Amino acid sequence: MLVLSRSPGQSVVIDDQIVVTLERCDDGSADLRLANIRGVPLGGERLFVNHAVRLPRDVEVVLVQSASDKVRLGFECQGELRRQTRIEKKENWDQLHGLT
Repeated sequence: MLVLSRSPGQSVVIDDQIVVTLERCDDGSADLRLANIRGVPLGGERLFVNHAVRLPRDVEVVLVQSASDKVRLGFECQGELRRQTRIEKKENWDQLHGLT
């Protein structure tokens, strides 16, 4: 499992296609917004600590830890997808693609 810390407004990019943005968090829960890489909304999810939800591209995200200003999100893929799926912090993805 890949675990990343995120603050409200920060995002994660999955396979250059899906953007998961942390909208808000508190002690015990977090709201995520999903969009494609062009910004078209795909929906949202509310997560609670130690609960998971399956995202597009067969990626499961777990809220590992939540506080009022930051969360730790765990991302996991099963089987062969584990080697093929790229998960990156959005700021790193932007830099890699010359957007910053």
